[in-house]
Amino acid sequence: FWRIVVKFVEGHHDHEEQIFFPLLKERMELPSRLTTDHATLMGLMADATTAINAMHTSEDVPAARDAVKALDTEMRPHLQEEETDTLPGMMANFKPE
Repeated sequence: FWRIVVKFVEGHHDHEEQIFFPLLKERMELPSRLTTDHATLMGLMADATTAINAMHTSEDVPAARDAVKALDTEMRPHLQEEETDTLPGMMANFKPE
């Protein structure tokens, strides 16, 4: 399950960085923290993956839980900002052809 989550999040961020953000920057101002957030989030994702992969007994569960919680704490505001600021900007500046 976790590998699927990681692959999805990595793909999401890669598409934003490589496709969407460069196009959006041509038509609107994007906060630089969107990109810096990605670096932070990918680091937290790596930490969570390490902790999850290290789970061998029930004693290992708290570290994995804490790592996933740290990721969640940073991810939620990032996604909220994308939904409230970035997506409306995208819709205002790009129209279907």
